[in-house]
Amino acid sequence: MLNLLKNDLLRIIKDKTIIVIIAITVSLAFARPLISALPGFIYNQLNPENKINVREQAAAFDLFLESFSINGAVGILAPIFLIILIAKDINFGTIRNKIILGYSRTKIYLSYLLTAFISMVVIMFGYAILTLLFSLAFFNPFANNIDVGQYIGFIFLMLFVYLILYAFIISFVLFTRISLKGNASTIAIYIVVILSLELLGVTCFAISEFFIDINGNVSFNIFTFLSNINPIYYIGETSSLDKFYLSDLLWMTIPTLFYASLNIFFGLLIINKKDIK
Repeated sequence: MLNLLKNDLLRIIKDKTIIVIIAITVSLAFARPLISALPGFIYNQLNPENKINVREQAAAFDLFLESFSINGAVGILAPIFLIILIAKDINFGTIRNKIILGYSRTKIYLSYLLTAFISMVVIMFGYAILTLLFSLAFFNPFANNIDVGQYIGFIFLMLFVYLILYAFIISFVLFTRISLKGNASTIAIYIVVILSLELLGVTCFAISEFFIDINGNVSFNIFTFLSNINPIYYIGETSSLDKFYLSDLLWMTIPTLFYASLNIFFGLLIINKKDIK
C-alpha cells in the first residue's frame, strides 16, 4: 500500500500537468489581493485630497481563509486536474498492470484516493499561503477591533473543516470517474453537482426564512435542515467568525464525513466489480 501511494505521488509530481497547476495557482494567488486592493488605489488616484487607507480595506488572513474555498477558481480546478492525472492509470491500463503485480483493487483505489487527497491539500494550502504572503503587501494582517487569538483559533477550526470537505470532494470525483468511462463526463458531472448544490442551498435557506415562530424568529424547518446538511453551501456561508457557533461544527463535519464515506464505499464496490481492460 505504501509503495503504491509513493509511486502514485511520484507520478503526479513528475507529470508536466503539475507545471500548469503551479502556474495557475501562483497567478491567482497574486491576482486575488491585487484585485481587492485595486479599487482603493484607483480611488486614491482620483481623489488625492481625500485618500483612504488601502491597507484597511481588507485583511490578509481573511483572504487566506477564503482561499481554501472550493467555490473559487483553484478550488474548482484542482480536483479536475488531479482526476485527469489519476485517470491516466485507468486510460492507459496501468491499473491492470498493478493487479497483475498482486495489488488488490481495494489497495489500488485507496492509493488513488489518498494521492488525490494529499495533492489537493498541498495545492490548496500552497495557494492559501501564497495568497497570504501577497496580501500582506497590500493589507494589514487582521481586521481592526478583532480578537486575534480567537480568530486564529477559528482559522485552525475551519482548516479542519476544509480537510473533511476536500475528502468529500475527492472521494466524489474519484467515485464518479471510476463509475464512468471518460474524463469529460466526470468533469461535467462534478461541475454540475457543485453548482446545483450551491443553488439548492441558497434556495432552501431563502425558503426557510419564511418560517417564523410566535416570537418573530426563524424556526427550524425542513428547508433549514436541507441547507444545513449541504456542505457545499453551509461551509461557505458559515466560514466567518461572526456567523460561527459550535453547533455549526457538527453541521459542517458529520454530514460531510457521511457523504465521503458513502463515496468511498460505493467506489470500492464498483472498482472491485469493474471489468478492467
